[in-house]
Amino acid sequence: MLTNGKTYQQGLDEAMNTVEKRLETIGIIPQTITYIGNATVKSINGQNIVVEFDAAAIDLLKEGKMTKTILVPDSVSIEQRIQKPQEELEKLYVDFQKQADEIQKKISEGQAVENIEPLLPYTVKTLQLSDLKVGEVISIESKTDVRQTDTIEAVSIQLISQ
Repeated sequence: MLTNGKTYQQGLDEAMNTVEKRLETIGIIPQTITYIGNATVKSINGQNIVVEFDAAAIDLLKEGKMTKTILVPDSVSIEQRIQKPQEELEKLYVDFQKQADEIQKKISEGQAVENIEPLLPYTVKTLQLSDLKVGEVISIESKTDVRQTDTIEAVSIQLISQ
């Protein structure tokens, strides 16, 4: 018991909360975190996914692992980005450079130009919740702060690794 009638743990918790609020105030810790990255799927039950991840990913002052339940409504986008082969990327780059040169020429001649589609090094594969498996690594985007509750409603999920 400390002299102010509080236990050591109560004093430590108060100090950590004070530090966290000050770090939020000066912008070191965001006031809202809506993203969890590198979360390992621990279980899938109906529309719920239980994930485990490094607690420091959403709370710099926490150590160890953290578990959250992710609610996956039917409207959630689930995707996997698949790296394109090197040969395909090289061809795409050559084509992209030709388009960029043509646009530059039109601009120098005062002609109107259209935007070029961005050069993406991956293709996007749309998945279903049933495609996800225990042990895979995903990232989750939510509308709400993921620090405030143990259950989070996802707006998008990306499969990072199988």
